Amino acid sequence: MNNKENYKMKGFYLVPVVLTFAVSACSATPPPCPDQGREASVKSAGCIVINDNKLLVIKEMTGKISIPGGSGNTGESPRCSAHRETWEETGLDTTPKNLVRKFDNGFHLYRCQLHETSGEIDIQFTHEVRSAFWLDQDAFTEHQWRFPAQRDWLKRYLTGQN
Repeated sequence: MNNKENYKMKGFYLVPVVLTFAVSACSATPPPCPDQGREASVKSAGCIVINDNKLLVIKEMTGKISIPGGSGNTGESPRCSAHRETWEETGLDTTPKNLVRKFDNGFHLYRCQLHETSGEIDIQFTHEVRSAFWLDQDAFTEHQWRFPAQRDWLKRYLTGQN
């Protein structure tokens, strides 16, 4: 067997390892939803998470940033949608507390508490997010936001002007 054939054979044996890793990353299960309420499901929901006076944001594949959130699943409460989406996009475990706002597009926004045991940001569970990070309020205008009106509203909310 020449070197080229040997290399191809070694590559072939790596396929099951790579596939196992890829499937296990896609099938990761979020922590149990802390909400046991019976609210009707919603189109989409997300979390405002504050830590050390910084806001948790995600950078999407487009390069724009937003707060973590997304589509709700059928039969899933709005709080559970916010919890699951935040975990999927950041790897952080939160507890959705109070409903802060219902946007005209049906998006439910919750103030969420970060669990002490949540760990570090880890975005391995999604293909929708390039990165996630803690954003200082003074740096809001340094980034391109997916929803500029959301940026302005969040700035007012976080400074108590809303």
